[in-house]
Amino acid sequence: PNALGIGRNHEHARNRLNYRVVNVGYRGELKLNDKHRLQAGLSAQMEKITDHISEWERRDSVGYNLPHSEAVLLMYSNLFADTEMTGTRVSAFVQDRFNFSTGGGTFSLIPGIRASWWSFNQELLISPRISMGYSPENRPNLVIRAAAGLYYQAPFYKELRQTHQDADGNNIVVLNDKIRSQGAFHLLGGLDYTFEMGGRNYKFTAEAYYKSLFNINPYIIENVKIRYLGENIGTGYATGIDLKLFGELVPGVDSWITASIMKARQNLDGYGSLPLMNAPTYNFSFFLQEYVPGNKRITATLRAALSGGLPQLNPSKGLSQPAFSSTAYKRVDLGMMYKWLDADDAFVRRSKLFSQMKAAYIGADLFNLFDMTNVNSYYWVSDAYQQQYAVPNYLTRRQFNLRLLVEF
Repeated sequence: PNALGIGRNHEHARNRLNYRVVNVGYRGELKLNDKHRLQAGLSAQMEKITDHISEWERRDSVGYNLPHSEAVLLMYSNLFADTEMTGTRVSAFVQDRFNFSTGGGTFSLIPGIRASWWSFNQELLISPRISMGYSPENRPNLVIRAAAGLYYQAPFYKELRQTHQDADGNNIVVLNDKIRSQGAFHLLGGLDYTFEMGGRNYKFTAEAYYKSLFNINPYIIENVKIRYLGENIGTGYATGIDLKLFGELVPGVDSWITASIMKARQNLDGYGSLPLMNAPTYNFSFFLQEYVPGNKRITATLRAALSGGLPQLNPSKGLSQPAFSSTAYKRVDLGMMYKWLDADDAFVRRSKLFSQMKAAYIGADLFNLFDMTNVNSYYWVSDAYQQQYAVPNYLTRRQFNLRLLVEF
């Protein structure tokens, strides 16, 4: 077969991002009486950020630039910035923790409030929240929990950047000083149940939650870069269930298994309803530890994880419907740890060199035991007809690791 043509793709970037952040704060606790414990804190943060961006991408098809012009040399895409941002953040919180009993059980209540202000956008935020725990008198091994509150994710520099076009069609970065913090109202209910089975102690926890999201500032992932739209254009929600069983399969060694299911969507002005980009629909994992029979100094561990794939947007099409969902993340790790020094060893007690050690371990791990291929991100490649193809970037395959751990 004969080649139809030769194409070239040239990506250039000369970027410099400099952060100068100074943070000071104070946090204290005051025990008012046997029932009340008051916590409070105050912090201030000063920021100065300078950003220089010079990026362009040139695409060639059989010796012709795309897009092609007889008059000027056009780039497929570009981005330029010379920006500076300065700001001061001030935040404070106060919360009380108190317990009281009724005829049927014991209550634990934690009300609190947080306030913050940022000079860059003159935004003042007030976040009240409360959590409660209840343990019935006739079932002291059961704790029923509930919580509600208003939470904010204050924007940092990259969430402020917007892309505008100048008179020559070049893309330049402009900072949006009208940006607002992304917010969420949380409702949560759960329980903790401790029990004994087969002579071993276990703890089971379950949580169900609903989060109402507002002021969403959406983003697009380009390869491994996250680029925010730079404005609040959406609302959404996230709801799900988390389950965890925690216990000691053998005394003194912890193990657990978890299962989570979640549904999360966002409704963006001008784009419609989309899934949240960082929210897998399911997640299962477990971590098991066991002594090697006949030798409690040798511990074996087995870790496994399975998580649903994430929706993938085509960067050139912006916030349109996802092109596809990435493959599920799956991984199994195997580890061994040998405790070769213990504070109770006669050799350690007699030695001046090792007497300050509590314990020392030598370990070996086999990460990604089954050499599974997991995708980290996608690099989108275009042909001369502007058809795009997603090329996966893979995470690390199987690895062998040795480690030394010393406790003093």
